[in-house]
Amino acid sequence: MINTIDGRPQGERPLVNNAMTYLFEDWSSGAIDASVWGQSTALGGTLVAGVSPGTRGSTVLLIITGIAVGSNAQLYSLDRWQNGYASFNNTSSLQNFTLEFEAMVNSATNIGTIDEAAFFMGLSSTQLGNRASNNIIGFGLTNIAAPNADVQTITDNAGVETTNSVATIQRNVWHHYRITTWNGRVFFFFDHTLVATHTTNVPTAALYLDFIQQSDIGTFSYLYITNITAGYQRYPEQILV
Repeated sequence: MINTIDGRPQGERPLVNNAMTYLFEDWSSGAIDASVWGQSTALGGTLVAGVSPGTRGSTVLLIITGIAVGSNAQLYSLDRWQNGYASFNNTSSLQNFTLEFEAMVNSATNIGTIDEAAFFMGLSSTQLGNRASNNIIGFGLTNIAAPNADVQTITDNAGVETTNSVATIQRNVWHHYRITTWNGRVFFFFDHTLVATHTTNVPTAALYLDFIQQSDIGTFSYLYITNITAGYQRYPEQILV
């Protein structure tokens, strides 16, 4: 894992600097780095790093809920990235920020055990953000009904949202997700294909990385995540590559 920082106290770094801050995480160390990530659990939820599921050779992070309704587990970054104006070499410049990762949802029975009101993967202005939070950019799930769920793209600015349903997924299948922000727009990619562009309700706050899984039925549900990459790109032509 690579995490370039600017030396300020943890939690007080918006990660806007000339070093073009970059983070990569695949949990190959077998542990959650407490200098980079925070975690929260409720009602029996847990997080396990370094898992190698049978459907994939590389190590991943497993976010698992307990059997209680409302059980959840959450991973969040301790640092933030600025979605908006910042200064590079004394020149005002809009950030080109990209977050990408691979994820798979699963459950003890069917995908319908996941709570779509809370499930979220993306960026939040609060470390414990979820689908219901204000000021978020990311992916949620909607129309959950076994065996499928729709992937939803979300931008929320102060509680006003823009959303799109962009794909249908099933449990136990890996997918690639990517978010890129540039010049007041957010580009969403699903399995390497541009599926939505949001130009409204884009928050400009500094945002944490946030991943939460929550159960709405009394059974286990799982979220596997790996190969998280987050950082700034200097040139706009990199957006659609």
